[in-house]
Amino acid sequence: MAIRVLPDDVANKIAAGEVVERPASVVKELIDNSLDAAAREIRVEVREGGKRLVRVQDDGHGMDREDAELSLKRHATSKLTAAEDLHVIDTLGFRGEAIPSIASVARFEMLTRTAESIEGTRAVVDGGKSPEVAPVGCPVGTRITVENLFANVPARLKFLKTDTTELNHTVNHVQWAALAHPNVRFVLTHNDRTLIDVAASDTRAERIRLLYGKEFADSLIAFTKSFESMDIECHIGNADLSRPNRSHQFFFVNGRAIRDRTVSAAVSEALREVVPKGRYPVAFLFLRMDADRVDVNVHPTKAEVRFQDERGLFRNIVQAVAQGIAESKYIPTIQTADDPAEQHGAPARVNNGDAPMVYPKPRSHSIIPPSRARYGDPPPATGLSGRPGPAADRQAGGPASTWTSATPARGRLGTPVVTAATGSGAIDIELLDFEGLELVGVLYNTYILVADTESLYYIDQHVAAERVNYERIVTRMRAGAVASQGLLTPISVELSPDRKVRFDAHRQWLSRFGIEAESFGGDTALIRAIPATLDSGEAEQMFKDLLDRVESELHPERSWEVIQERVAATIACHSSVRAGDPLTTDEVRALLSDLSKARLPFNCPHGRPVIISMPRMEIESRFQRR
Repeated sequence: MAIRVLPDDVANKIAAGEVVERPASVVKELIDNSLDAAAREIRVEVREGGKRLVRVQDDGHGMDREDAELSLKRHATSKLTAAEDLHVIDTLGFRGEAIPSIASVARFEMLTRTAESIEGTRAVVDGGKSPEVAPVGCPVGTRITVENLFANVPARLKFLKTDTTELNHTVNHVQWAALAHPNVRFVLTHNDRTLIDVAASDTRAERIRLLYGKEFADSLIAFTKSFESMDIECHIGNADLSRPNRSHQFFFVNGRAIRDRTVSAAVSEALREVVPKGRYPVAFLFLRMDADRVDVNVHPTKAEVRFQDERGLFRNIVQAVAQGIAESKYIPTIQTADDPAEQHGAPARVNNGDAPMVYPKPRSHSIIPPSRARYGDPPPATGLSGRPGPAADRQAGGPASTWTSATPARGRLGTPVVTAATGSGAIDIELLDFEGLELVGVLYNTYILVADTESLYYIDQHVAAERVNYERIVTRMRAGAVASQGLLTPISVELSPDRKVRFDAHRQWLSRFGIEAESFGGDTALIRAIPATLDSGEAEQMFKDLLDRVESELHPERSWEVIQERVAATIACHSSVRAGDPLTTDEVRALLSDLSKARLPFNCPHGRPVIISMPRMEIESRFQRR
């Protein structure tokens, strides 16, 4: 087969496949050009998620006619003059691919004028055809309009997602640019509705407040650390502010938003002692370093970079964040054991896959069954304390397991011993009869202490209540009857732009879980009804947590039953009594009674242990009685 040079229109379409993934890619590239042109106001307009229209207008330097025509040619750039410049890039754009790539897969119009020019220039390109260039009257700056993206590349068009999903990506890019460049005003509208309008700010703290609200901004700890090779500005969430995923971790290098595992790992390491497992810290990190210490030319969309000294970067971030939170009295929890989760048999990591959780066998007297019952099934025959009796049968989400017991024998703890027949042989399962134990008391208004003749047991009241509420909620969901309570006074919630987009798209989805809410103009939503198990004081945070997770929860390959379980876990967490909440003796006994009837009383739905034990032998050994 003969080798030939590709025509320019084909080469541009190939380049577009790398640079222009979706409408948000267009927005990102055009915003980068506007910022490089020293714009102080950038307006972004999109329609139908950006599929029909993307328009970016700025008040930057603009271009004369000659530069406007050159910008439509591949690899035409004002940012580089020699190969050596690639090693010291201090601009956001530099390759000269964005404009011709975009123009090759859409209808493209550019209006631009410099302050020195009397008239501006209008350039129109329709799907990669030859440009039409003519003089025009227009303000100083540049306005680029991109219509019908991928209309001439239907194979690419069919891979675009829903308008909501595409809009979410655009919102993210505008927010990231606004965070990185607080001295620039940003406006984003979608279908003539304003989603973002933030004025220029003196500080990044002020910009964060404008984007995410005062309450969120007040929950951040801000500090700056300087090292020989870099400066690090940090805004870290305090002990009460965390997220179920990494959606609120933002990293920037020299004004460029990036994804980087080294930076993310360093933040996690610095906060490892103070953020609960399964939660992720809110973090805004702005790094400033010499341009020759970071290579931004390693990814087509410049979303990833390569650092000259990754180890030094990791060390500096860990030191900066650790010192910053220590100086701000961010007090971590001191652990006296190497790994309490391992010692007491709880899963070391949360199962965040698409199958129902399977709990491992713990290293304790109580052995958790290898599979779970499906909630909403008829209750099994019961033995002592509501536990499965002879020939009780539980259907699990995975392979079936049959629970049998010839007679409810008494175990070493004075509790029923039930045998689970599995493919690998029988396992003795000792199920604690909480109602038959002696209530000793409550420690720190958090840990319920119960005992029998052989052991002392510590029960985390929040985790226990979470397990009980979780099973109730899932059972009701399976029955199609989620109890909801209307609020006499609706709860007003201020939403960030990305949460607002998700709320508008998934309001009906939330109602299936007993949450009724509506828009109240601007960035505000009103919660009018919440799940019956939820205290109104927890409604706002639960509502925000669900909005943060809605896109990941609605995975197309995930079953509805698994979605119900994952949402129920979030609601149950916010519905449960907290650590430090004082309980009456009757309330403690009621909780223990409910826990004794739970199908899996030993772990909360997130994998944390409900109960740990201290054998009497260990206590007596510590007092040298043995």
